[in-house]
Amino acid sequence: MVKNNPQMPGIPSDLRRVHRSLVLRNVFAVPRGSRTQLAEETGLSAMAITRIIRELIDAGLVEEVSKRNRNGSPGRRQVDLRICPSGAYVVGVVISAFGHEVALFDATGGLLDRRKMSFKSIRTANEAVEVASSTILSIIADAGVDAERVLGIGIAIAAFVKTATGTVTKAPYLGWQEVELGQRIRSRTGLPVTVENIADAMNVAEQAKGAAAGREDVFLAHQSVTCGASYTHHGQLVRGANFSAGQIGHLPVGESALVCSCGDNRCFNAHTSGWSVLANLGRIDSQRFETGEIESYARALTQLIGENPAPGTAAGDALYRAGYQFGRTMQNVALIIDPHAIVLAGKLSESPAYVSGCESAWRDAPAKLGYRPPELIIGRVPAIRAAGILALDSFLYSPQLDIEGLTDGAATGGREAAR
Repeated sequence: MVKNNPQMPGIPSDLRRVHRSLVLRNVFAVPRGSRTQLAEETGLSAMAITRIIRELIDAGLVEEVSKRNRNGSPGRRQVDLRICPSGAYVVGVVISAFGHEVALFDATGGLLDRRKMSFKSIRTANEAVEVASSTILSIIADAGVDAERVLGIGIAIAAFVKTATGTVTKAPYLGWQEVELGQRIRSRTGLPVTVENIADAMNVAEQAKGAAAGREDVFLAHQSVTCGASYTHHGQLVRGANFSAGQIGHLPVGESALVCSCGDNRCFNAHTSGWSVLANLGRIDSQRFETGEIESYARALTQLIGENPAPGTAAGDALYRAGYQFGRTMQNVALIIDPHAIVLAGKLSESPAYVSGCESAWRDAPAKLGYRPPELIIGRVPAIRAAGILALDSFLYSPQLDIEGLTDGAATGGREAAR
């Protein structure tokens, strides 16, 4: 899982939190592991593992499951461990051109409920905050879960985000600027909030429970109506000096008849985005990107992808060409940052024709002496689940976890059940 909340331990209590987080992350990543396996994976002593697991069991976060033999080896049978689904809950929220929704997840990332949100005008941040907050509170209440075990909210949004404060610094396609989204939703729900742009949230999720599990240097390209990206180096999200790392949509790659939202006709957006495919097929009227039309572009792209156009058709070939250009450009990106993997995510990753073009470009790439190209991976985590995993990463599988509060709650629940 991406180290989204790195902490340098300074005092023993901090070190215990870091070790606890490390153990929880390992149980999350490899369900049904044993204490012995955890010691081997984490490098912690058997005594430390035993103590931490006891804490986690007492807090209701980890449970023991069926015993198993050691493959015929002598000694005690090992007890498997797994995350207890009802040990904690989080809420995921997505705000993007493709729709706005809220979902409730258990501690394993299992989906319990999800609901669409509707705004009269997404360009009004005030309404978005009010609707999102009321939907969050409603979905928690209706699920009948222990509200004290709802740890926080993860928001994946089509915007540039200052994650430390939860502030949307700029959201051109939503019409927002300097919106304290995290703080405002926290004040209305009473829950801690973490906010990331969609590409970063999906990168966290793909490494935690998706196609990029086990890789730490990952470049994720979010190819949708427009093009965005996220990069992790040694498991850390790279955000940039202005919190705008990943603007590949405006990377100059060659002249086009189309004009990007920035006014340039050389942008990556004008060659490989969903908007460019729609414009080249004549499915939208203008050859210039109109920010106010992004939701209509999203609807048109959803329809096009749903048609699954075959090779040899105008639509199928347009998607293939855009995918091929994407693959060629990603080869140049890979030469600069040298990731373990490049993940293709977003709406266009659902198009077989686009994916085929990308894979063809990868196969056609000339071999370079001494250079090993990264894996090309197709993402498989949808945005709403990515928002939920972001929340789990930030509030449960994190040194920030308040285990004492959960332990007190578990003890109280046990006493009440015994009466």
